[in-house]
Amino acid sequence: MPMPCVCCMATLLLTPASAAAAATPFLTYTPDTNVDDVAYLDLDQRSILASLAASDQDGLIDAKNIYMLGRVGSTGPMTMKRLSTLAEEEFLGVSSTYQDFVDYFGHADYADRWISAAFGGVQTSMSDDVNVDFGQFGVEGRGGMYGRPCVYV
Repeated sequence: MPMPCVCCMATLLLTPASAAAAATPFLTYTPDTNVDDVAYLDLDQRSILASLAASDQDGLIDAKNIYMLGRVGSTGPMTMKRLSTLAEEEFLGVSSTYQDFVDYFGHADYADRWISAAFGGVQTSMSDDVNVDFGQFGVEGRGGMYGRPCVYV
């Protein structure tokens, strides 16, 4: 079963507008939400992929740090890791598709479990049918798993 990745879920999650954003209309439009955090996630995603393109241990470490903490200079509270762990709170009650993935993988934070295991070079801790041992992969293979749950299981 293909899985929506963290970056796909980011397009669905909009955080409440801050007082500053609501006070600063764009022309005659005043937004209901502050999309800055989602925009930072896009930059984080690009930075992660750029770090992984190095196909070495340093690139893998950089990518993991960006996934967990966000880019340096990112002021928003949202990180790719936080988004993947908020999925249950944001989607479980409203998306039957998300529930299908939770049922299949056995955990609401399946995306974080997959990515964290790949970065750490360890086995995933999901349902027996979908566990993957990333210790069997080299650095390039582990880095290649970032975002792959979008397409493959």
